[in-house]
Amino acid sequence: MSQETVQILIDMGFQKEKAEKSVLMTGNKGVEPAMEWLLAHNDDELGPSTSQEGSAPNIKSESNTSSSTVAKSYKCEDCNKLFTDTTALEYHAMKSGHSNFAESTEEKKPLTEEEKKNK
Repeated sequence: MSQETVQILIDMGFQKEKAEKSVLMTGNKGVEPAMEWLLAHNDDELGPSTSQEGSAPNIKSESNTSSSTVAKSYKCEDCNKLFTDTTALEYHAMKSGHSNFAESTEEKKPLTEEEKKNK
């Protein structure tokens, strides 16, 4: 993660944690994409820590005409797997090498009792 980019965002008035997350979520592509991500996700809560080195997956928002649509999960566009949070998504990206993700309105179904037993 580029500490220089993070510092520039902090100097612009963004919180350190949010600046770090924006750089991570935009794949460390510079100040402008990180700032755009911050502005688009200004009201988001931080959630679990994402302080992990390396390249981050690219996450696209699905464009919908309805502004009341809320993303319920993240979807890997390479293998169509659903993830409930960015931590699981980042783990998948590291292990699989996949980098094309999108927010999704689909909800990840909980495991059935049989699936839980098989794990």
